[in-house]
Amino acid sequence: MNNISNSEDLKNIILKLENDQILKANLVKEQFLLIHESIRPINIIKSTLAELISSPEIKTSLAEMTIGMTVGSIAKNVVVGKSHNILKQFIGGMLQMVVAKEVTKNADGIIDMGKNLFNKMLKSRN
Repeated sequence: MNNISNSEDLKNIILKLENDQILKANLVKEQFLLIHESIRPINIIKSTLAELISSPEIKTSLAEMTIGMTVGSIAKNVVVGKSHNILKQFIGGMLQMVVAKEVTKNADGIIDMGKNLFNKMLKSRN
């Protein structure tokens, strides 16, 4: 540090140090607020979901599960219909789970078959 030769130099150095202290205190407050916001449970959940959704593997898995559940529900509706028979409802539910599981396992092949079928339908129209 510089040697202080008069009271004016001392006042200037004190003023500079006080300003530095205020700036650092403001930075600490801002950092505290950022940390406080980042550890709120809702923000942790949001950031985790954003990371999950941005993952290509998760997107593929979600699509496969959606296709499986949809096809399983259709299978159940075909078998059960509007029946209120408990046994039929149970069998329909079991069928739904089995079909959904198998479709989810083989979703890539089913998607490819669907694309091929769609392309054939377009070609036959032309």
